[in-house]
Amino acid sequence: MANLQYVTPNTLRVRVFRQRRHLLLIGLPVTLGAFLLHPLLGFLGAVLLASLWNLGIRHLHGAIGEDRALGHPVSHPGSLAELPNHYIVFNNLEVPTENGEKRELDQVVLGRNGLFVVEVKHLRGEISGSDKDPNWQQVKRSRTGNVYTTAVRNPVAQVRSAAGVLHRYLISRGINIRVQGIVVFTHPDVMLKVLAQRVPVVKLSDLASTILRHAATKPPRQFMEAVTALKALRSGVVMEPESGLRHVSVFMRDFVSSQERLAAPTVAKRLPLREAVPQHASAPSSPAPASKPVIEANLQVVGSQPKSHAGLETVEITVVNHTTTAWPRRRTQT
Repeated sequence: MANLQYVTPNTLRVRVFRQRRHLLLIGLPVTLGAFLLHPLLGFLGAVLLASLWNLGIRHLHGAIGEDRALGHPVSHPGSLAELPNHYIVFNNLEVPTENGEKRELDQVVLGRNGLFVVEVKHLRGEISGSDKDPNWQQVKRSRTGNVYTTAVRNPVAQVRSAAGVLHRYLISRGINIRVQGIVVFTHPDVMLKVLAQRVPVVKLSDLASTILRHAATKPPRQFMEAVTALKALRSGVVMEPESGLRHVSVFMRDFVSSQERLAAPTVAKRLPLREAVPQHASAPSSPAPASKPVIEANLQVVGSQPKSHAGLETVEITVVNHTTTAWPRRRTQT
């Protein structure tokens, strides 16, 4: 059984119950008071009250679908609860975005073969569309026997956007793990006729097996770091972005290792070149003649560590930023 210790009460259900409590305690007395003032005002208030109540019913359907996908508290075939115990499941995870807002993800699953974001849809009827369509079509039959079609927002685009938000958040914290999106339809009376290439679109019975069959391009080497970041998000703590080098030019790749690229700089001080080299290491070179090309180097030293070798003290310097200016040689007229 998957690790469900970080699963919390469904936020949709909590939000709907809070809203209904407010409707009963505030909205209903206000509507009755409006009836006493004027029947038309009372009628308009009753219509508004009923529409808000029906909106809560739709949100409750979404909460039912998310609970079915989790398999918690009631187990369902193919739910996330059937995954092995090394899979860690989070639900309703709020991830900060670049503009300072928060994006709520239905379910996030972290396992040995990758990190997954699951978008849950609790819709019935026939669902058709492709991953390139802005909207999908839902064809369903009402209780009276009438068949009607409804446009549904493309869930593949939704889950890809959600996976991108989580991936960028982890990257900014120094955690490089690919995030795979999955769309699951949890209603028992759903029929899928969709064409999606990059994102799996499955029924609830195939959710756990789809995650288990996923072949990761490389194992998540930063598994524990990702667990720590997700646990911090669950507790409402946003980790500070990692400081340090994020891009290294082709010239400097031979001098800076991949570990040093992600490491936070210990010193961020701009020094002249003559101060970076010990005085006893080499004699200062004479300035270049004016007739020859002059190369000016501006180096940024972010870490230095003294070492002793054969009785001489040397300094190991890591350079992560450089700018070079070359002045052309002046031609002499003969």
